[in-house]
Amino acid sequence: MCPLALMYLLFLLSASPAQQTNRCAENPNLSHIIDQAQKLAPPELIDLGVKLVIAPQKGSPARLVQASFGVPLLAAAKLKNESKKTILSYRIGWSYAHEDQMEFHNGDLRSVPTGIRPGATRDVVGQAVSMGTDAQQVIFFVAELTFSDGKRWTSKKKNIQIQRD
Repeated sequence: MCPLALMYLLFLLSASPAQQTNRCAENPNLSHIIDQAQKLAPPELIDLGVKLVIAPQKGSPARLVQASFGVPLLAAAKLKNESKKTILSYRIGWSYAHEDQMEFHNGDLRSVPTGIRPGATRDVVGQAVSMGTDAQQVIFFVAELTFSDGKRWTSKKKNIQIQRD
């Protein structure tokens, strides 16, 4: 944990003693306290030790245009429909970029009952992504879309690449 997050943890623990239960005497569980503080800490105070990025996905019918990283790794994001059809469901994917390989994963398929109209941007659900043990980057991308005409689009893994500075 970075020093700033630790300071934030100490601040939270001392901020309002009247509203806190005394768990230390009953069950001394420092990792639980740290987990709680990390959930409450602003993402910029959390040093995860890995670069978190959004894949550009140029030419795809939709893309992630904004993201908030923290706990969970992808706390929130915005999906922009760049197609001419309404999106009825989406799936967010992520890849752990290791030194010698990419390890791909997909989240749950999420329906959008009202749809995402062409050109519109919609908030999407965060992803409870675990930290890759030796990943250099975690790259988030739109993995799958279902359109109002019933057609599906799936991203190609070859188009998801490590982001160089």
